[in-house]
Amino acid sequence: MRPLLTPDEMSAADAATIAAGTSGEVLMGRAGRAVARRALGLLDGGYGKRCVAVCGAGNNGGDGLIAAEALRRRGVGVDVARLDEGIRFSELDRNLKRADIAIDAMFGTGFHGELSGDAAKVADRLADGPPVLAVDIPSGVHGATGAVEGSAVWAVATLSFAALKPGLVFEPGATHAGEVEVADIGIDVTRATMGVTECADVASWLPPPNPVTNKWTSGVSVVAGSGE
Repeated sequence: MRPLLTPDEMSAADAATIAAGTSGEVLMGRAGRAVARRALGLLDGGYGKRCVAVCGAGNNGGDGLIAAEALRRRGVGVDVARLDEGIRFSELDRNLKRADIAIDAMFGTGFHGELSGDAAKVADRLADGPPVLAVDIPSGVHGATGAVEGSAVWAVATLSFAALKPGLVFEPGATHAGEVEVADIGIDVTRATMGVTECADVASWLPPPNPVTNKWTSGVSVVAGSGE
């Protein structure tokens, strides 16, 4: 079973890790470098490729800035647009046209509500741009519910940190997230109270079939949630 943490639980786990001696700067460095590695995988190599990284003002944006620098060291041409400095849209449009990938590092799993201002405009432009890699969760997706109000980023892939978040498994957030991978950055999530069941989990619950078993001697139970 894959651990799943709500945004509040993730913040608590993050704080506990920092309190135990791993600094926030170290965690951010690990996260940013993990994003760069995932981007390189999507690019199938870095030399001669181009990337646009759109970064917010918080930790999510910090992850994006570190990823941008790591990609530069691998030969990727990177253009960075920062929400806190104001987006120059003519420049962004030009850079997106020549980019092989875009990194969405505007907002993290603590986001709720509706994208507005430059962030909403960026999300709309990314929809017509190169493939997008989202950092932790696509901007505009509610981290706790997967809800989307207004504009939101459509990603081909999302790199989440430490554990899955509800916004990545509930629709429409799950579809916005694309292919989701989880990067281990050294945060303890072993005390997670929720998880996502996988095929291997279900297989382990079923007893080995008897050679003479048939439909009259065995069956399958279906456990489902509310239809409302």
